[in-house]
Amino acid sequence: GQYAGWGRSECTHCGMGKYGDQTERKYEGQCKSCLSGTYNDQTGQSECKNCAAGKYNEQNARTAPCNDPCPAGKWSAQEGLSADSQCTACVGGKYSTSGTGQTSIDACNNLCSAGKWSVQTGLTADDQCTACVGGKYSTSGQGQTSVSVCKSCSAGKWSTATGITSDAQCQGRCTTGKWSAQTGLFADAQCQGRCSAGKWSAQTGLSADSQCQGRCSAGKWSAQTGLSADAQCQGRCS
Repeated sequence: GQYAGWGRSECTHCGMGKYGDQTERKYEGQCKSCLSGTYNDQTGQSECKNCAAGKYNEQNARTAPCNDPCPAGKWSAQEGLSADSQCTACVGGKYSTSGTGQTSIDACNNLCSAGKWSVQTGLTADDQCTACVGGKYSTSGQGQTSVSVCKSCSAGKWSTATGITSDAQCQGRCTTGKWSAQTGLFADAQCQGRCSAGKWSAQTGLSADSQCQGRCSAGKWSAQTGLSADAQCQGRCS
């Protein structure tokens, strides 16, 4: 960690941010700069110090401890990192609220809540997880990593709510006179089925025409579809 110029009787220390790992150095230029991921805050050193775990340094010849922390949503137990990309991101389905400079995977101790999922890494909040969209729900619990966990609301139902966790929370129902065999609806307007002519239904949430159990009463008829009451059977037998 020292050198001696020509004609000098004493050695001079390699400066901070540098080190010397060879003997018989004659001039300062033979001192080497500390590389990224390391530093030296003392003179006369034969090696550089590694950045502490949870931190990194992109510069050469650094003269002070590394102060760039792994960003929020990441961690590293490894010393001597030279870039943010070397920090480890929390995996999909998890997130960290512990802030920057974390040194343990335990920082990623939060799971995307039920009704949500995420394949994205490095999240820092539950609201960064993706909620199951309207017309879908998930019963798979926390920490999910695929949209495939989001199941469709059953036939005859619909929902505008996101992030729901059961079919029972699909609280919209195809309105009276309507039905739908299609699953995963998010609006009543998507209930395309209509009780066929001569039928009616005051019941909601139907999934087939056969469930339209009302019939135009004796002496009445209707060519109109989608009726919800016998009073709407306007035709009369002549």
